[in-house]
Amino acid sequence: MRLVTAFRHDEFDKVDQAASADPFIEFLARIEQVPDVVTRRQRSYELLEIVPGSVILDVGCGIGTVSADLAALGARPIGVDAAEAMIWRPAGGSCSSTRTGTAI
Repeated sequence: MRLVTAFRHDEFDKVDQAASADPFIEFLARIEQVPDVVTRRQRSYELLEIVPGSVILDVGCGIGTVSADLAALGARPIGVDAAEAMIWRPAGGSCSSTRTGTAI
């Protein structure tokens, strides 16, 4: 699968200054569905041995895919991301189970 994007990957640190965060969000939503990415993410959850109710900090939560997965596993994720656009405009979930992520 080849991912074609309308932005340069080295511009992620400028997402809040971009005219639109949509290209960034769309890219992250697509990359999170790549089979190898899904497999590695699922394996990381197994290695964490998540206990229901655990509070887990998702640093760099992006569009919230990992936070949404962790919440589905019974955890209470708290997402933080340097880009405010990633906190308030998630495409795949939210950066926390209550949508109260923090831009840092």
